[in-house]
Amino acid sequence: MRPLPFSAIGILTALSILGAHTVLAQSRCDTVRIEDGEGEYQQCLRDEREERANEQIDLYRTKIDYQRKVRELSYDQKRSKADILWKQSDFQYETQIREAEQQIALLKISTAGDNPEIQRIEVRIDDLNQKRDLLSAQKDRMISLYDVRQDMENTYLDLQMQKYELTARGVTPLNFEW
Repeated sequence: MRPLPFSAIGILTALSILGAHTVLAQSRCDTVRIEDGEGEYQQCLRDEREERANEQIDLYRTKIDYQRKVRELSYDQKRSKADILWKQSDFQYETQIREAEQQIALLKISTAGDNPEIQRIEVRIDDLNQKRDLLSAQKDRMISLYDVRQDMENTYLDLQMQKYELTARGVTPLNFEW
């Protein structure tokens, strides 16, 4: 047998690669078209588009779920920090109130009559209790704000998910102002 020139080997290799490439480029729907006809082919194409869309949507859903978890952790940390700050403040006010009450008890033991210092300390205790209540209300409002903001951000993530799903399925989503 005569050896083939290098150009013939190159041509044969190129033709075999092109032939293999066109076989690989055919989808399973091309086979359906050949075997079952145009109607089944169109159904196969719809199914393939739906399958691709579902895969993309699942990937995006994973991304959204991750973002939701990140936000949840962030707001949990903020709520914990608010609670810690409140407990520190509450402890300081509670300590001051106890010290003032002890001063009143000592003054009552050491003096026989009405002592104006006792009234001054009682006014101070009322002032400390009011400040303590105001700080408690501030903490409660801040935690409530964190809850509302987290809900709002989760709703926004839900909206992003819906917009992506519409786009993946070939529907143009409505563009509302944000």
